[in-house]
Amino acid sequence: MGRRLRTGMLGGVASVVLLLSTAYACVGGPILQVSPTEAKAGAEVTLTGISFDKSLPLVVRFNALDGPILGTFPVSDDRSLPVTKVRIPAGTRPGSYVLIGTQPTSTGGQVVVPTRALVVVVASGGAPQLGAPILGAQTGRSSGLLEEKDEASGAPALVGLAVFGIALVLASGAAFLSGDRGARGAPARVEG
Repeated sequence: MGRRLRTGMLGGVASVVLLLSTAYACVGGPILQVSPTEAKAGAEVTLTGISFDKSLPLVVRFNALDGPILGTFPVSDDRSLPVTKVRIPAGTRPGSYVLIGTQPTSTGGQVVVPTRALVVVVASGGAPQLGAPILGAQTGRSSGLLEEKDEASGAPALVGLAVFGIALVLASGAAFLSGDRGARGAPARVEG
C-alpha cells in the first residue's frame, strides 16, 4: 500500500472522528424560559420551553431539585412546553431563585437533564434586595442547587478528541502534500 494511500485513509478516518465528536458535542438539551424575569412573591410568571421528552409531563420545582412543586404540565408532540403559568410562592424573600423543570420516570430517574430558568423576586419597590438570602435560609436546607459530585464530565474528553482530530487531519494533509516530492526532483542527466 502506497504512502499516499495510507495518508489519505488516515486523514479520512481522522475527519470522520472529528465530525462525529463535534456533532455529539453540539446536541442541545432542553431549554426553560420564564417571563417576566422579575416578579413579586405570590405573582404569576409564564414558562415556555423546548426539547423535552413528549412522553412524560414536565414537573416544575422552586429553587431545588427537591423543592416545592409549582406544577406538572404536559409536553406537546413537538417536544415544547406550551405557554404555562406558575405562581412564585407567597412569602418568598427578595433575591434570585431558579425554576427547575424535570421529567422524572416512575423509577425516580430523569429522562432529560433538569433545566433551569432564573427568576428574581423583587421587593415592593420593584428592585431585588441586595444580599438577600435565598430559599435555604427559609426552609433549613442548604442554599446550593445541587450536590457536588466528583465525577468527570464528558465535555473535556470531547474537546480533547476534537483537538486530536484536527491535529491528525493537519498532519496527514502535510504528509500528503510533501509525499513524493523528494523522489521527483530534477531529472537525471545522461552523458553520453
